Amino acid sequence: MNRRDSVNLLPLSHTTLKTAARYLLGAVCVLVLTLFPVKAFSIDCNVAGDEPFSVTSNLESADAPACLICKGPWGRVSPFIATLDLTENPICTFYAATDTALPAYGKWTCGVHEESGFSPSCTTLAPQLTKIEFCLTETTAVNLTLTFDVDGTADLTVDKSAPPCSSSVPSFLGDNPWQVGGQPDIDTFGFTGTAGDEITVTLEADPQAGHNGGTASLGVSGQSLLKVTRGALPLEITATLPRDGKYSAIVTQSTHPGDPSFRGSYLLHIKLSTGSIDLIEPTANVEGVRSIGGQIQVRQPRPRLVP
Repeated sequence: MNRRDSVNLLPLSHTTLKTAARYLLGAVCVLVLTLFPVKAFSIDCNVAGDEPFSVTSNLESADAPACLICKGPWGRVSPFIATLDLTENPICTFYAATDTALPAYGKWTCGVHEESGFSPSCTTLAPQLTKIEFCLTETTAVNLTLTFDVDGTADLTVDKSAPPCSSSVPSFLGDNPWQVGGQPDIDTFGFTGTAGDEITVTLEADPQAGHNGGTASLGVSGQSLLKVTRGALPLEITATLPRDGKYSAIVTQSTHPGDPSFRGSYLLHIKLSTGSIDLIEPTANVEGVRSIGGQIQVRQPRPRLVP
């Protein structure tokens, strides 16, 4: 071998060593991960909030890797929770819906997906194994139970009633900072209805908050329909919708001389004789809400207590 040949072989030898080193490092990493697996997904099981979601499972191992997620009104979505976490936390409060002017009340869906990745990290999901729909009608905890049969079949139950739901929205009368000259506070909520639907609209004082016991009025209008009732809460209107389209439910402080105007937290419920109202939309005159470019946004949390 002459000198020129030996010089040409040196770069090849150096490259070979670098490649071998990379393969060796990769092999060591795989060995470490095999002997000491790292949990790729972890979730807080002590979440606090207005409507806490908890899941109980009898899983004793991660033999049935799956992922649970819940979705509700106004784009509310829980984080994924993996069954790997449930083996370590048999009861896990993994999510809490927050009360705002855009209500959490209405229809919710929770689904279980099979995990198709290397580990139950809920990053690669297979088709849904099972799901459950339920109604959230008040500020309360949601308790789910997830079990797997020996053949891997998932079963999900909840301690809430099934749809159709009575769609509800919480708000507050008497807190409008732009009220001047003794003008009453007015809250307007929109919803979509179908001709022939029989609806029941109910206005009641929020049992978990304070109020002064005053009077208010409740109205339903739209598509040639107009019905109004007044007095102390609770108030109720039943009507048959004349046409497809948009309707409004209007809550107003009383202006009748001698009657104290209602001031405090209330709940507005809208229920169909069949099916559900998908969404009750607070308009921009509801405190805590504003409309920007046609999009409803939360401005501030709703008050929960009368001073």
